[in-house]
Parts: sequence; C-alpha cells; structure tokens
Amino acid sequence: MDAYAPLLNALMSAAVGAVAATLITTVWAPRVKRWNLTRKLRVEAEAPHGAHARCRICNGGYWTIAQATPSLWLDISKDDVLAPPNGRDAFIKPGFFVPLDGGGLCWSVRWPSLNPSGVDIFAGQHQSLSPCAIHRDYIEIPSEEGWGKCARVFLKRRVYTGFVTVVSADTDAFSFDIDIRPDDTANPLVVRRK
Repeated sequence: MDAYAPLLNALMSAAVGAVAATLITTVWAPRVKRWNLTRKLRVEAEAPHGAHARCRICNGGYWTIAQATPSLWLDISKDDVLAPPNGRDAFIKPGFFVPLDGGGLCWSVRWPSLNPSGVDIFAGQHQSLSPCAIHRDYIEIPSEEGWGKCARVFLKRRVYTGFVTVVSADTDAFSFDIDIRPDDTANPLVVRRK
C-alpha cells in the first residue's frame, strides 16, 4: 500500500486542483467581474440637447457591459397624462392609464440601430440616455421603440420625480434617481445615484 501513496497523493492533489480551478473560473471570477462592473457604473447629467434632457451612463470597469437596457419609474397620476399630439401615439393616454413603473426606454444612439432598447457599453465608454423631451406644451417620455415612434406617455409640464434602472446580463441592476424640471432650461434633468 505504501508504494501507491505517492500516486494517491498526486491524484488527490490533481482532483483538488481541478475542483479549485473550476470554482475559480465558473463561480468566483464571474462574481468578481459582475461586482466590479456594477460598482464601476455611474451616471452623469449633461446639458440638454434641444428639447432632450440628457444624462450619460458611464462604464468605469475593465469589461464590456452587453445589452444594457434602461427602464423608468416615474411618479405620475391620471391627471398628468395628455392626449398624444396630432399624428402621434402613446402607450399611456387618457382612458388607458397605467402607472409608469418600469416602462422601457431607448438609448440616444444610432448603433446598432436608431434608438435601440439595448446597447453595449464598452470599458471607459459613456453611453447617452435621454429619458424625456421637454416641449413647450408637454413632456414626452419615449418608449423602447425609439424617439418619434409610439411614445410611452405625454405629460403635463410640471416637476416629476422617479428613477431609472439599467439592467444587463453582466451587472446587477444599476439605479439612479431623477428629477424632471421643465422650467429649468439649464438643468432640466437632475440625476443622483441611489
């Protein structure tokens, strides 16, 4: 039996090493990557571009975040909802009210298509997001279909509060609070990390 001891020790060491390597590559490393990417996400307010109130989602991590998708929760009531302007449509409108709790948004980019609902955010990249456009008579909230298509809702001009959540397969949900201030032309969108 003593003759086989070095062989058994080598086999046991190889088995333990294989289990450890598997745990590191399939459990520990992906969790560290996810934690790091989520921790390195941040949001920055930007100056408005025309009617569009804007911010940027910044990936300060080392890896790409694939198919990041934003959603909006906004404190609205039935009295805030306006009928869509001529030639336009909306998912939430008078007579068809639902709370705005998790409505999909679109990104303010042209790739991989015009205003996609999901985009990749490369390491070090700042991806543009416009959760609303402030017009003279109303505030427009886009849907995941993109700007100029079927909007999420058209709202009366007043101050609104809520939050945006960005989700992806590579990160935990990343949320930040927003205030929409239509009368503040310099800073119509205030953002704060939750």
